[in-house]
Amino acid sequence: MSKLKENKTKYVILGFLNHEKMSGYDIKQRVDNSIKMFWPVRYGQIYPTLKKLEQDGMINHCKSTYEFGPERKIYEITKTGQAELKKWLKKPIIKEDMRYEILVKLFFTGSGEKKDIIKNILDFKNRYQEQLSKLQYLSQNLESVLGEHEDHQYFYLTAQFGIKTYHSYIEWAEQAIKFLEEKKGDESNG
Repeated sequence: MSKLKENKTKYVILGFLNHEKMSGYDIKQRVDNSIKMFWPVRYGQIYPTLKKLEQDGMINHCKSTYEFGPERKIYEITKTGQAELKKWLKKPIIKEDMRYEILVKLFFTGSGEKKDIIKNILDFKNRYQEQLSKLQYLSQNLESVLGEHEDHQYFYLTAQFGIKTYHSYIEWAEQAIKFLEEKKGDESNG
């Protein structure tokens, strides 16, 4: 398997450009406002990937604009890029990578302090509460435009997955904090 095929940022960019023409900056903003919660992409990944995609004939630099700020290259997907995106979308998903530092720290808290993990769980809860609010706002906006473009249905379903997931994270965090605080009380009585 070649290194480029392992670069999923390629498909993120192709997916966004398949929806509309964008600059690298626009792609980063769209990532941050839509998929960052489950697929973060850094600027340092976007520009080299744009360059490679253009070299491979999957996208074209179609114009520059001075609308706001510095000149920006605007990219559009080519037929080759659309074919590559469709090919990737058909491939089976081998596995979902999920890594939670909060759970690793919780697992090893016996070697640390309970108050530290409680604080970390509270921070985890607050972080996902904030993300949940953003997803709920996005979902409400998508509901009003579902019929405008087929892609909006898929964006909406993705947001719904995030909403359900983050509700579960928050519920778990609340239960975990309550459990640990109750156990803390039990320890002091013993």
